[in-house]
Amino acid sequence: TGEEPYSIAMTLLDAGLTPNQFRVDAIDISKEALHKARRALYSRNSFRGNQLQQQKRYFKQTADGYELCPLVRNTVNFKHGNILDPLGLAQSNYEIIFCRNLLIYLDKSSRFRAIQLLDRLLMPKGLLFVGSAETGVITTNRFVSVRYPFAFAYQKVKDLRQPQTRNSQHGRRRNWETSSSLPTHKSPVTLIHSLYPIQGQNQDQEQDQEYQTRSSSPSALVNRQSKGIKQSCLQRELEKGQESLLEKARRLANQGNLEEAVTLCQTYLSQNLTSAEAYVLLGEVHQALGNDEQAEQCFQKAVYLKPNYYEALFHLALLQENRGDLAKATVIRQRIQRLQNLKSQ
Repeated sequence: TGEEPYSIAMTLLDAGLTPNQFRVDAIDISKEALHKARRALYSRNSFRGNQLQQQKRYFKQTADGYELCPLVRNTVNFKHGNILDPLGLAQSNYEIIFCRNLLIYLDKSSRFRAIQLLDRLLMPKGLLFVGSAETGVITTNRFVSVRYPFAFAYQKVKDLRQPQTRNSQHGRRRNWETSSSLPTHKSPVTLIHSLYPIQGQNQDQEQDQEYQTRSSSPSALVNRQSKGIKQSCLQRELEKGQESLLEKARRLANQGNLEEAVTLCQTYLSQNLTSAEAYVLLGEVHQALGNDEQAEQCFQKAVYLKPNYYEALFHLALLQENRGDLAKATVIRQRIQRLQNLKSQ
């Protein structure tokens, strides 16, 4: 309905790009959703957190809601299409593709076809963004994981099974450096790092110190309590420290420090035995390390603790499909479908 492509456009504008330096194609199978997106009219509930600043900058309040300004609307081109119908997308060529939380709804063969299409649509060195539950889906040798905090992204590369030669394109036109509409000839990864630098070492040290203060200094909290702070305040501080521990594990995983992330997840779970979220994160890290059996155990524990946990169920279904056990995968997907049907009633 427009939120994601318009948000991408606003982010690029906020980063200093001008409207003629990029284009956003938004493709959806639902004509009704596309009609709503083209109206670009949203309610107050569509905005939260730091989006309130964008609301003031790019939206005009009307009697019907908040209307997006033409500056942003004109950068987005909406198209009706189906990811499994390559003919409708044959003329497109992109430096960055967002395909989040779609692949998990496809069966194994359809998912393979979709990834092949995304590969064809993406320029060399281009970026593919997927959902957190889809990180185990991109197993092709055409993509490598991008180690950037809080992003589930892959970069297109040459087939890693083939020898890397300078002229291995076999006549394929190399248009990366000539067709880019961005202001420089950098790859998307380089460009993103220049727009949003990764936190420096000093900042990481500050975060580590903050984490240590919150999670490993119970004596400081007890001293505060002795000065009159109530037990409820102490409990909130301890819970905040535990939350910081899990977030630190997530940050390490996103940066590619998988072994450290495993250790922190296990530490967190030793004190929070019923955290389904922590089991899912630990399972995702194990999956990234290639430990599918341990990952499956984590996802199963998450489902035991939280039977309607979609993300854990999706991971289990994908693991079974990758293992070739389509019968078990079908049972899990049927369970997911029943939950979705109940939710929509």
